[in-house]
Amino acid sequence: MLRLGCGDRGSRRQRRQALARLIWSRIIGPAYVPLAFAAAAEADPGAKLYYSDFNLEIPEKAADAAKIVKDVQARNIKIDGVGLEGHLIVHMAPSRTSMADALRTFTSLGLDVAITELDIRHASLPPSDGDLKAQAEAYVAVVGACLDVPRCVGITVWQFTDKYSWIPGAFDGQGDALLWTADYKPKPAYDAVMSLLRAAASNTTTTGDAKSGAGRVSVGGVLGGLLCTCTGLLSAWLLL
Repeated sequence: MLRLGCGDRGSRRQRRQALARLIWSRIIGPAYVPLAFAAAAEADPGAKLYYSDFNLEIPEKAADAAKIVKDVQARNIKIDGVGLEGHLIVHMAPSRTSMADALRTFTSLGLDVAITELDIRHASLPPSDGDLKAQAEAYVAVVGACLDVPRCVGITVWQFTDKYSWIPGAFDGQGDALLWTADYKPKPAYDAVMSLLRAAASNTTTTGDAKSGAGRVSVGGVLGGLLCTCTGLLSAWLLL
């Protein structure tokens, strides 16, 4: 996996200037990205090779990342997918439709996609009941978008409990971004995601539509709790 090949802040020119300051870009130039993929493919021909970055739900940055992908593909170098890291903020997170559009930016290039580091933080603490409801809606939008795009192969939640979240150490006064509280209590976001996945699994059972996003969902009991593997769609222990 190659990460963070796009600049992020400011205008497109400023983002490119930020990219130019990266050590690999300074020493090798723009070709460092396809070279990295070529070297990885040679080292392990069976590996799945992904480009991963954050803020790819923003159309301008997604367009920059798509150019990177197209450059790799134009050189006939293997690239299998793109990971959208998904560090989002409550009340600012994308809608289900716009997130699905972001995923399709890359599936339209013949790639798989995955949401690889999902957390949706509150910009101020403690959250109100309205904030918790908005967080639940944001999680449902992201998971629903993955269900809506057949080549979305997985979602990884970036820790399952606020106790171990990286966010408080990086964003002062922000946090509570995950599906469980610091004392391991499920939040409204957990309940909302589980309801969505159960409905998707039920739809698969009813329709047998293996081609749909719902066809990639499985929910099974484990050790008296619930493990939602979703065939990789949600990589977290969902303990009741």
